Amino acid sequence: MTTQFAPEAAVTATGYSDSYSFTEAFQDALHQLPPPRCPYPDQLLVTRVVDMGSQQGGIVGWNRLYVRIERLPDPAAVQAMGGDIPFPIGKGTVPPLHKGGSGGTPFPWARGAGQVAKAVPVYAVDMVDVDVAESHPPQYAIRACGRVTTSGWGPAWLRPIPTKKPPKDGVYEFEFVAIPPSGIALQVISPIATPTQLWRPADGGEVKGIRVIASTNEKTAKVEGSEPAKFEEYREDGSED
Repeated sequence: MTTQFAPEAAVTATGYSDSYSFTEAFQDALHQLPPPRCPYPDQLLVTRVVDMGSQQGGIVGWNRLYVRIERLPDPAAVQAMGGDIPFPIGKGTVPPLHKGGSGGTPFPWARGAGQVAKAVPVYAVDMVDVDVAESHPPQYAIRACGRVTTSGWGPAWLRPIPTKKPPKDGVYEFEFVAIPPSGIALQVISPIATPTQLWRPADGGEVKGIRVIASTNEKTAKVEGSEPAKFEEYREDGSED
């Protein structure tokens, strides 16, 4: 089963002003919007007003202006995350998501050995997200987004750092790697993201956190107390389980 990393959808929020101030209501709505899933420097977030009106009466005696806004998906982040199905998966093309020891590198699409060898750590990691999949034994759905220093980077994935025995703190480490451009590239900081990877520790240890390491920083996501979630499998024809 391979889960893909869907791009951020448009999100909405509603703000209010008891003094009927548009600015106050608009800023209230802005403060309620969640942070973008794939942030990066110089990111331009675009919001628009989709509804505006007033509320009067009710049990609480409302008398206020409301402004509902929508933040549009960031095109650069959408491109970095590859869309809804960034890598079409066909039968027999997906290697095991994890192999014990040094026998393999998990990644959710078929690549040649030469391309895997060219992969290098990305410049920075900005977000790590982990869910527990509905499976026995447990699997962990891991995804990350970050930054690279130029345009033209190829697919990214999380490469587990091998362990001989379970880490004492339960935090397993991954390298955030991608294939660098082979030709001319723009010298501009660009976002990059991995599709979701399903993984379980080969050493049988208890997973309490996932640490993702890039060239200049690292981030850790805790998984303690996570509720199991169901993930869908994309088939070659685009259908889902």
